[in-house]
Amino acid sequence: MAYRKQLSGSQKRKRKDEIGLAVQAQKGSILKFVSHENNEVDRAHQDENDVAQDPQVIAGENVYADETQETQQNTEQSFETDADTNQESTTVDTVLAWDIDDLGTWPQSLNNKLCSIILERGPVRIEGLEYPKDIRGGKFTENNYYKRLSNGEIVNRRWLVYSKCKDAVFCFPCKIFNSCNFNIATLGINDWPNLSHTLPQHEKEQHHIESMHKWCELSVRLKNQTTLDAQNQRLLESEKQHWRRVLERLLSIVEYLSTNNLAFRGSIEKLYQPQNGNFLGLVELLGKFDTVMHEYLQRVTENEIHDRYLGPRIQNELIVLMSDKVRDKIVSLVSLAKYFAVILDCTPDINHQEQMSLVVRFVDISDAAQITVKESFITFLEVDDNRGFGLQALLDELKRMGLSVMNIRGQGYDNGANMRGCISGVQARLLAENPRAFFVPCACHSLNLILCDMAESSVEAVSFFGLLQRIYVLFSAAAQHWQIFNAHVSGITVKPLSETRWESRVETAKILRYQSEEVYEALVAISEEARDPKARSEAQSLASGISSFKFLTSVVIWYDILVKISRVSKITQSPAMQLDSTLTLLNTTRDFLVKYRANGFKAAQVTARELTRALGVEPKFPCPNVTRVSRKKRHTEYEGADEPTDDPENKFEVDFFNVVMDKAISAVDERFHTLRAHHEQFGFLYDITKFTEIGKQEQLMTKCKNLESLLKHGDSFDLNGLELYEELRILSSMLPHAKSVMDIVQFIHTSKLVDTYPNVYIATRILLTIPVTAASGERSFSKQKLIKNYLRSPMSQERLPGLAILAIEQDITLSLSYDDIITDFADKKASTIVFH
Repeated sequence: MAYRKQLSGSQKRKRKDEIGLAVQAQKGSILKFVSHENNEVDRAHQDENDVAQDPQVIAGENVYADETQETQQNTEQSFETDADTNQESTTVDTVLAWDIDDLGTWPQSLNNKLCSIILERGPVRIEGLEYPKDIRGGKFTENNYYKRLSNGEIVNRRWLVYSKCKDAVFCFPCKIFNSCNFNIATLGINDWPNLSHTLPQHEKEQHHIESMHKWCELSVRLKNQTTLDAQNQRLLESEKQHWRRVLERLLSIVEYLSTNNLAFRGSIEKLYQPQNGNFLGLVELLGKFDTVMHEYLQRVTENEIHDRYLGPRIQNELIVLMSDKVRDKIVSLVSLAKYFAVILDCTPDINHQEQMSLVVRFVDISDAAQITVKESFITFLEVDDNRGFGLQALLDELKRMGLSVMNIRGQGYDNGANMRGCISGVQARLLAENPRAFFVPCACHSLNLILCDMAESSVEAVSFFGLLQRIYVLFSAAAQHWQIFNAHVSGITVKPLSETRWESRVETAKILRYQSEEVYEALVAISEEARDPKARSEAQSLASGISSFKFLTSVVIWYDILVKISRVSKITQSPAMQLDSTLTLLNTTRDFLVKYRANGFKAAQVTARELTRALGVEPKFPCPNVTRVSRKKRHTEYEGADEPTDDPENKFEVDFFNVVMDKAISAVDERFHTLRAHHEQFGFLYDITKFTEIGKQEQLMTKCKNLESLLKHGDSFDLNGLELYEELRILSSMLPHAKSVMDIVQFIHTSKLVDTYPNVYIATRILLTIPVTAASGERSFSKQKLIKNYLRSPMSQERLPGLAILAIEQDITLSLSYDDIITDFADKKASTIVFH
């Protein structure tokens, strides 16, 4: 007897319907574990699983009830068999093409769980549907939904439902409970002329009345949660809340460790083991006092759960999710502001890998009451080099965040040739992409380079700082030396010199300016008490060096200059600094240097004499050694002959003081040329009242047109110069006491006059966006050295930027919503499972 090798068409359709049922039952199952407390989720998606799921669903492992799982496995196997034997079989997408709200698409049989879901949803009627006509011109009308009683009252036939795909009506309870084999419960009826007689007859049938009773009774029980699976639902809800609370505590631990720059991992990755790190240690600590974590740890230790969420991989995922939330918040503020500036700086990490810090500067207009200028850290980008080719990493990161490079209106770097180079530097390459990305060299770096130029301008200057470095080396070389130093000097300590630390020079000169006598006594003590002959000789030499009138005069001169420049540097490091205030400080500094060159040498000698009296030193310059002066050949008769000076004081002033001061003044003019050029283009916006006079209005018109050309690129215009001129003329009379550009922007924003002064609003925001310092990039490096130190050198690039942004942008980190992070975490874990 020959057996059939292939399933019949009826059997195939039945198998496909079963697959549709099983997959539909899985749809939305993960939402039970991650739904927001205030978010209304469709009950149909919440209750489609047969039983409560294990918390492993959060980790991407979906566990279903025995009946549903068995059905799914059997139907999938059957479908695979059909696919192998019949190449023309229907795809799974076709199998799933049935609508839970359309009775005409339902399969022939429904399981109990799906019936419960449908009963809880109830019959769904399509409002405002235009019903089609049949070949005889008849169609369904909504009057059939209602029944008129003998007393004239109208009753709604809740059980009657129209199917759009079948163009027929069904009895909802009879379809659910399979109480009869009539068409109205199976295939539907569309005999529209006789429908008014068919419906009353069906209402009187015994099977219909029994189905109605079952429907009403079961609906009440589902509403009151008195069904057989109510206990499972309560267990599911309890389990969901437990895992949410566990994840909230784990996120709190991540937040605490990241904002305090603490290490996560230890040498062992196991609970209740010594040296297992801060993360596991805090989990154990919470378990002692918190009932949720105590129950969780009990499950872990008893191996009741498979996924524990305590390993480094989960830590990285939580860090990335939290950092992405912080970064998304910053990006949303930047997108709202539209215009922004990029601040870039590079430094090698502990593994000698070049890290490029990306900071964005923008005007925060999200608050209706207050406008602020912010500089926010975005990420560390791992680059192969720190030359101009690192621009591609910047462009890729901006594209990933959804920010347009054409909206950049400023770029700030240090004064290194790799960044500011006008040929192959980053600023030149970015200007080629966007000519409106105005470059301003960092004012703080420029001031530090001015000091470096001054320190290398003469032999006396080099010798002075060399002696200061020798003093630090001697005292820090041995514990005995340091104890002697502390015994004589109080309140101040010696500091080493540094090319990158801007405060190093003023700190090294400060101790000798105010406690030169104490330092001298400490050096004498070392020369007498030290065991090392080399140290004794060095101390004796240094004591002799700092006790000379020439050295003490140098100390006073350098300290006066360094303190002035240091104060300006500290002020300009603020993110709120603008072009006009920075330029005002620089002009003040230049005026100070010019005046100090004229009068500073004599004033410094007066102070140095007071220091020599404390040391018991004669206040006079040592006589220079008599040497033969080489005379230069004169090429013309009017050239003066070199006349050597025998006065040691005059020689010191000419060879040291004048050279240093001339170098400082020329360096200020040279290094801040770009800043002055930008101020010339935008500076008229800082004082709009000075153009109110009739004679200066033409000058204002010229500046507005020049600014329009400056902010033009191709067919793109940021503003209209003529309209800007008209708006400034009116605004100058409205704001006669405006003190800064921020006052203008604040007035327009809070008064909601953006549509009245749009060009002024745009121009002032662009002006505030241009950075004058790259200090924020330097601050990010300070955090990077705390996060990735020599004990945490194996840290991956995935973890470093996340920890850095959580630590630097603490205000946003501490305001994160754990509900959103848990939802994203669950979605990520469930990404391998298809819920359709």
